[in-house]
Amino acid sequence: PSLNNLYIINNSSFAGGGVAFISNSQTSLNPKIFNCVIQDNQASEGGGIFCANKNLYVSNTDILFNGMDPYGSGGGIQIILGELMLENVNISNNQTKFGGGMYIANSFASLLSVVLDNNSAESKGGGLWIGNESEVFCNKTIFSDNYSEGFGGGIFLSNSFIGLDKVTIVNNVISSAVTGAGVYADGGNALITNSIVYYNRKINNDSNNYNLNGYSGDFFNEFQISYSDIEYPLSSQLNGLGIVSDFPEFTDPEVGAYDLMPSSPCIDSGDPD
Repeated sequence: PSLNNLYIINNSSFAGGGVAFISNSQTSLNPKIFNCVIQDNQASEGGGIFCANKNLYVSNTDILFNGMDPYGSGGGIQIILGELMLENVNISNNQTKFGGGMYIANSFASLLSVVLDNNSAESKGGGLWIGNESEVFCNKTIFSDNYSEGFGGGIFLSNSFIGLDKVTIVNNVISSAVTGAGVYADGGNALITNSIVYYNRKINNDSNNYNLNGYSGDFFNEFQISYSDIEYPLSSQLNGLGIVSDFPEFTDPEVGAYDLMPSSPCIDSGDPD
C-alpha cells in the first residue's frame, strides 16, 4: 500500500494503533506513507505505526500524541525485523514504556531531517530505543526535550550500532536515579560526528555530567566521537579529533528553536573533509 495525504486519527489496536504493516516472514515489499498526520492513536506496540518484516518509507509526515500502554513499546513507531527510512518526519509527544518516540529491534533504519521531541518513556529511551543488533543512521536529525524515567532520555542503545552525523541532542531529561540523559549505550557502539550534545540533564538537577553514559561508565568505550560540540566536563574525558565544548548558540532554545545563530562556534568547525 501507498498512503498519501491522509489523517489517521483516534484509532486503537494491540499493535499499530494508526497503521500496521505485518508479514509473518521477511519480505521485499515496500509500503509507503507520504504527507500524512498520524495522531492520537493507541496501541501497546507501535502507537502510531507498527511494522514487522517489511521495508517502510515515511516522508513529510507528523506522528503526534500516540501510544498508551505503560507496558508497551514504540509510542510513535515500532519496527521489528525490517527496514525503515524516514525523511522530513516529526515524531512528537508520543509515550509508552520503551521508546517513547520510536522502538527499533532487529532492524535497519535511516533517519534524514527528522525531529524527535517531547516524547516520553516510562522505562528507557525517551526519544528512541534501539536494540537486538539493529543498525541505525541519523543525519540532520534533532533529539530534543524527550523524557525517560530510565536510561537514555534522548536515545537508549542496546547491543546495536548508531551513527549520528549532523545531529543535535539537546534538553533531554532522565530521572534522578539513572544516567545518560542524551545517549545511554548499554553495549553496542555510537559513532558521533559533526554533532552537538548539550544541556541534557537529570530531572531537577543542573549538573552537566549526564549528557552521555554507558555500560563502561566513565571509560566511554561505547562512543567514538569526532568534530562535535560536547558539553564540558564530558568533553575533557573523551578522546577524539575536533571535540570542543563551546556554547552552541542556538537561536531560541526556550521555544525549541535549535538552529544556530550566525555567531555560533559550531559553524565551520565540523570535519574538514
